[in-house]
Amino acid sequence: MNESNIQLYQELEDLPQSIVKTILKLPEGIQKEFRVLYQQRRKTIFGVYFFHVLVGGSFGYLNNWVIQLVFWLTLFGGFGIGWLIALPILPFLVRKENKRIARKTLTELLVKHNYHLKKGERSTSSVYTSAFNPRNIRRDHDFDPSRITIDQLKTKDLFDFDLKTWAIISEAQFDYENAESERCLSVMSGIETAFVYWKRIGEHLQVAFAKPENLFKIDADILKKLEEDKVPPNILPFKGKQYYREPGLQGLYFKAENSITKSEKCKVWIYWDDDRKSFIRLEQIGKSQLTAYHGMLELEERFSDLLPASIR
Repeated sequence: MNESNIQLYQELEDLPQSIVKTILKLPEGIQKEFRVLYQQRRKTIFGVYFFHVLVGGSFGYLNNWVIQLVFWLTLFGGFGIGWLIALPILPFLVRKENKRIARKTLTELLVKHNYHLKKGERSTSSVYTSAFNPRNIRRDHDFDPSRITIDQLKTKDLFDFDLKTWAIISEAQFDYENAESERCLSVMSGIETAFVYWKRIGEHLQVAFAKPENLFKIDADILKKLEEDKVPPNILPFKGKQYYREPGLQGLYFKAENSITKSEKCKVWIYWDDDRKSFIRLEQIGKSQLTAYHGMLELEERFSDLLPASIR
């Protein structure tokens, strides 16, 4: 990293690493243009407290005029209560807005300068190369780093979710006998492990984020019930909710290891809560023991700063 990049890195240290690394990968001219535009648009801690104390206008300063109008109409959030509550969280709101500004500015410059990967540098086809390939469920169009979507991410790519930066460690795919397919991304943030599942329902992309759960914490007798009935229980109580089992799914599970694709038979059971937003997922891959995951459906927009490894 040269001296210019070190200086730029220090100027942008409050931004997510995924954004900073993308900027450092750009030509020097675009970096300079980004620096000028971002410095003009970015918000400051001084500015947000100045407007908050002066006229209670911190939310307007952060470009959230809907909340600002409600704040004023309710006499500063309920006779000043909201004004006090906002004081300690204003720095967080500044960082969040600066992150949005940086992403918008970066996208504008990528489009303006037509900066994208050359065709063929990054294929959107499946990474699997054996004779027993999984179904191709990726979007079939040229990859553009200014318009990355969750279904284009691959191993070693980065993204932000829930105020953390996650790295994709591996990919897998479930191809079920009912003709449905589902992609699974194994991800890590520090020492924390999680899984992103996505699948297509018509033109809609359904995305879920889940974390591993101790199987016996969910149901201490679940393996015994599975052995006796050949299916897990119909209802699982967990963390104060009731989860109800959907019909089981069977098919093939594909995973690439050292450029070799391995496929195994799989069984999957999904349990939904009453709102069909939170779920428990039970998986049995090949002859391995049953594993459990607990998660929620998420809006695709919550996965931000999608950064492919090929431009880092």
